Amino acid sequence: MVAGTRLLITQFRQENTLNDLQRSNDLLHSIVEGTSEAVFLKDVSGRYLLINSAGARSIGRTVDEILGKTDQELFF
Repeated sequence: MVAGTRLLITQFRQENTLNDLQRSNDLLHSIVEGTSEAVFLKDVSGRYLLINSAGARSIGRTVDEILGKTDQELFF
């Protein structure tokens, strides 16, 4: 019975954490997409992890065309 209660508490905490994470992600997306300035994030290898629509427009590509690529792949 104690183990079952602990499991329920853990599941409840995980659900709350996931909900908090989703709200934070939604807020970040709204902020990044809500600006007319280019916003992007690259990994240590120079691959785009995130770019907003304004940034994609500024280089004449779609977000999907940019994500996962490096500048060398986009501008050779």
